[in-house]
Amino acid sequence: GGKKKGGAPPAAEAEAQVAAEAASREAAAARKRADSEASTLAELKRKASALEKDAKAAGATIPDLDKPEPKKPAAKKGKKSSGGSKKRKSEAISEEEPAAEGGDAMDMSEINKLTADKLKKELKKRKLDDKGKKAELKARLVEALGL
Repeated sequence: GGKKKGGAPPAAEAEAQVAAEAASREAAAARKRADSEASTLAELKRKASALEKDAKAAGATIPDLDKPEPKKPAAKKGKKSSGGSKKRKSEAISEEEPAAEGGDAMDMSEINKLTADKLKKELKKRKLDDKGKKAELKARLVEALGL
């Protein structure tokens, strides 16, 4: 059995109707997800605000919130790399190192950026145990610095 040419338009209309209904259902589901995510975001913002308040009440400073720093302080202030250097990223990282190791004046935002190797180096410098998982190293350093 061959297809009738006259039967195509109603079939196309029916397909279009089905597609429109599916799109409408998808749009409704997307709106529902967006509303749900918006309320989750609002709840997380409320919790973050409460935690920030508690931390400030306890005397902690939150540098990232108190005074936002420029995104790449080391890149502009540090040594200018010579033209076609392939080590651009690692140079930027090594330029930030002295700030992290420049004595005991370290805050939580700096400690949180340290790799396990750098945490170990900081602990060794303070003649502290440098064995364990990164979280343990971080906790040991935070305790040593009285943060």
